[in-house]
Amino acid sequence: MPQIVFPMTLDYVKHWTPWDVVREFVSNAYDADENFTMQQDGATLRIEDWGEGLEVKHLLMGKSEKNNTRPRGQFGEGLDLALLCLTRWGVMANIYTRGLHIWNQPAYLDGIDEKVLGIAWEEGDFRTKGTLVEIENWCNPSFDERIIRKGDARIVYTDNAGRSILRMDQPAIFVRDIWVCDAERLAQGKGFAFGYNLVDTPMNRDRGIVDSWNACNEMGRIWGSVTDSDLMVEFWQAVKDRNGERNVNIYDIQNTDQSRAAIQKVFGWKAVAVSTQDMKREAEYRGARVLDENDIGHRLKAVVTSLLGTDAQFVTDIEGKAAIYVPEKKLDGTEKKTLAMLRRIAAKVGIFGSVDAYILPGKDGEAANGKIRIGRETLQDPVQAIATLVHEGAHVKWDTKDYTVEHERALTEFAAQIIAQYVVR
Repeated sequence: MPQIVFPMTLDYVKHWTPWDVVREFVSNAYDADENFTMQQDGATLRIEDWGEGLEVKHLLMGKSEKNNTRPRGQFGEGLDLALLCLTRWGVMANIYTRGLHIWNQPAYLDGIDEKVLGIAWEEGDFRTKGTLVEIENWCNPSFDERIIRKGDARIVYTDNAGRSILRMDQPAIFVRDIWVCDAERLAQGKGFAFGYNLVDTPMNRDRGIVDSWNACNEMGRIWGSVTDSDLMVEFWQAVKDRNGERNVNIYDIQNTDQSRAAIQKVFGWKAVAVSTQDMKREAEYRGARVLDENDIGHRLKAVVTSLLGTDAQFVTDIEGKAAIYVPEKKLDGTEKKTLAMLRRIAAKVGIFGSVDAYILPGKDGEAANGKIRIGRETLQDPVQAIATLVHEGAHVKWDTKDYTVEHERALTEFAAQIIAQYVVR
């Protein structure tokens, strides 16, 4: 009988398990015919499809002629490695396809005593269409639960690209319908609340590792397309419960109203996204539920901001103005100390009682109506606070405009007056 002898010892890919072997046969069958069947009859595992079948050339390492845009098998070596593992375990697979009977057996290379993989075949009247694989003496499971099929009861949602959200007791990651790993391996902290069947996430040859960033991007694409309100509530509850869903990257929300309502149902109708710690404190003082990274993780902040707005918008809507006065009693110790210092400095150059703390989104300070407003965050840094006082004080005393020669001179004059008060006796 003719055979191909591979220069691979039977110890190659010794880490492969029975699942890895089944995965390769199933991947080939699935790529050939999505209606393939798999059944275990006693000690024989049968995997059958009605696709185009195999030719001898497909037994070569690296040979793959699959027409699928997203094939489950990609490297053209999975069948050979699966047969190698079976040979190591003393198990035979009989493959019947396109007038061929193919099987695995130990072989030798000339001058070498160690066994290697041999794949033999014979021609005959076996079958004209599709492929039947019969693995004899199979004392392992068929691993049906590691395969996603159409109508699978675990599927709760599928998007237009074929990605799915799965409800599972032990959430797992599948790529193109084939199990890859438990979802907990991708989670930071608690595991995922759902399982996922992805389509574009790259994998290594053994299909045991997926790139976390790409996987979370795909999960985000699925959730961005969900329009079921109850399912969206479950997602945001998973985020609140610190499950792995807080790591997904959602870039595009197809139904903003339902998504917004789902977040508000979980976090409250006054929920908003954080912008700065000053604004967070001010918004919370006015009754907002400000969501920061502790609540939603850092990857979901952008989508929450787009749907709910920020603490700054919440405060501005209530106050009706962008600059929010902060009474001295609401400042912490450092802020009070810095503000008192600024007022002393201002008094020495003739500016009395007009330096106050404000919340100024995006600004360190501003001059308004002859008074100086210092941003609350700026008060945490005395050096920055003094620099801001000099800049805005020059506006107040000389009524100059930014980016002008007059303002540059005013800054120099104002700074010189401050220095003179402290060095001239």
